[in-house]
Amino acid sequence: MDINAIVKHFGLTEHPFITSPDPRFLYFSSQVREALAKCEFMARDRIGPINMYGPVGSGKTSLVRRLHEKLSQDERFNVKLLIVPNINLALSRAGLSEA
Repeated sequence: MDINAIVKHFGLTEHPFITSPDPRFLYFSSQVREALAKCEFMARDRIGPINMYGPVGSGKTSLVRRLHEKLSQDERFNVKLLIVPNINLALSRAGLSEA
């Protein structure tokens, strides 16, 4: 069965299996709402860079993309995402070591 048949069978409007997180489907648990509020507060009050880390699949990328969407609507912000899947490799290439 091909994917178009699955989409049609279930009455979906878009492909259900994507490889990158989509902030539209972020589940707003109390922890996610709190993390988003804290990140937004830090960004709006310009309190240093926002660093996010955690285990694979914990929603970091979805949360950051949601924050990016939200802040990008405000012309006062020039938002960029820096996603580093392997911090040790990134630090090593920059001539730094993990603290």
